[in-house]
Amino acid sequence: AFHGEAELAAASKAGSASVIWRLADAKRVGGGTATGEASRVALSPDGGTLATIEPKHPDGPVGVRDARSGQLKARIKESKDAVDIALARGASHVLVKQEKWLPDKNSYMPPVSTLWQLLPDGSDARAVVKLPWIFSPVFSPDGAYLAGIGENDNPLIWSIEGLSKHDASPLRSLAADAPLASRAFFSPDGRHLAISYGENPDRIGVWALSDWSRIYDLPGPTASYLIAVAPGGHYVATAEQYGAAYLIRVLETERQCEVAQVLADTTDAVVGFAPAERRIAVASGDGVDVLAFPAGCGDEMQFDSVSGAVAVAFSADEKLLNVVVQSAEGLALQRLGVPDARIVVSRPLGSAAVVQFSADGSVLALASENRIRRVDVATGVEGAGATASDVIEA
Repeated sequence: AFHGEAELAAASKAGSASVIWRLADAKRVGGGTATGEASRVALSPDGGTLATIEPKHPDGPVGVRDARSGQLKARIKESKDAVDIALARGASHVLVKQEKWLPDKNSYMPPVSTLWQLLPDGSDARAVVKLPWIFSPVFSPDGAYLAGIGENDNPLIWSIEGLSKHDASPLRSLAADAPLASRAFFSPDGRHLAISYGENPDRIGVWALSDWSRIYDLPGPTASYLIAVAPGGHYVATAEQYGAAYLIRVLETERQCEVAQVLADTTDAVVGFAPAERRIAVASGDGVDVLAFPAGCGDEMQFDSVSGAVAVAFSADEKLLNVVVQSAEGLALQRLGVPDARIVVSRPLGSAAVVQFSADGSVLALASENRIRRVDVATGVEGAGATASDVIEA
């Protein structure tokens, strides 16, 4: 989690550890370790608090700590058989999912999720309301909503205000728009919710929390799953197994294109988008990398007036595209405006077996049999040539 604009917080199940780095110089500036290892950990959306499930802890499995200092904020004693947790911003609330195994029946009891309120004086947590089975619960960054996947893969949204009044009814179901949902993610700015849903083909939808309208809908890469959504909902990240690693893709939602790929050396991909700028944090087996990715899908331009192109280069100022085309009349050098694709000039070049622009695009070399010609691209003036035998490349 990006902790504001200046820090990055990460958590590990091993030792229930948390670490906070300063982004300016990657210096460690905080973090603590609990007394035992955890089966599951969760960071609050702001990265300031850590919740853990420590099954063997004598004082209760679920502990909540300050991520910077490791100081215990609360421990939920009545959380035996806890299997999943979600933590709200500032540790105001914790959702604990419990699933009890019944050996005599060789099955589990129906799972129950309990919303706990953490009291500001540091005393024990208070149970607020019980909810049915919820998969992958997550709080919105502002702590106003709780999202999760209910029965029949139904994405459900609760308001914390309603739950605080002991009303367990969902505020909204997105089952009609997002059937067979797998997981929901809030954007760091708290204004959007992304859900991967459907089967054959998989899709990813992005909803605006202001009116719960779906503003983006794009196909998900094959065999991948959603792992994060950026502020504004403009980008989403997906992950898929790639040999012994995970391939993470960053997709632009409006134009539905891929803008970046990252390989993560981990058994479970973890990604966080920065609150501002185009940066992601990628957790792997070797640490956490903070990476920048390019904007959008690029300024796509099509030069349909050009056919038979055999060589291409930009002018130094990138205002013109220089193209050598082959036709029945021979070769020609065409200079086209960028981005209007209008042909500014077209010059015949005769014939040549080899055509090559210089690295800066200012000179064109043409070779045929034992003759090499040099043409100034801007003026079309042919400079001094050379002779050589059996020219095959220039």
